[in-house]
Amino acid sequence: MRPPEPAEQPATPTPETLSGAELLAWVEPLPYARRMRELALYARRAPHLPALLAELREGDAYARRTALHLAMAARDLPFIEETLSGPDLDLRRAALRAARTLPIPDAAVVAALEDAPVRLRLAVYRTLAQSRRRAAAEALLPGVRTRWGDREAAALLPACGGTAVAEWLPGLAHAVTSWTSL
Repeated sequence: MRPPEPAEQPATPTPETLSGAELLAWVEPLPYARRMRELALYARRAPHLPALLAELREGDAYARRTALHLAMAARDLPFIEETLSGPDLDLRRAALRAARTLPIPDAAVVAALEDAPVRLRLAVYRTLAQSRRRAAAEALLPGVRTRWGDREAAALLPACGGTAVAEWLPGLAHAVTSWTSL
């Protein structure tokens, strides 16, 4: 027995042809994986990407998330940096994924901490560790301990180098919750 044929989708539109609303409408019926792939391909070819991102940024949460996906696919670092310090906390957290693989400046990643709630701050610390941004983590450590306490400073330790861990661990050992990450 043969599996059913997937529904025919229109051919990928040419990059100049779609506004933000049209792009969202075009990808909406697609399965998630194909939608993400088509958006990434479109982003890499769209000469009007900055205008498209600006339009989508003004939309709802789905449009803003789509704009971030397009920016990540096209490696639009300024857009991602702006998102990391933007008002949408969920979008900021999603933008941290780009910081693991793209050359986002440490200052932009650290800017995500400025007015962040604890969950976002912990996500930033994990991103610093996963992207091996030891210098940024070590520079943050004293301020994190002063501003948010020993528990958060201990959460930042896995992102630091061995020398910094050896220096700070005696004063933070009581707050360490994951010894295996050190």
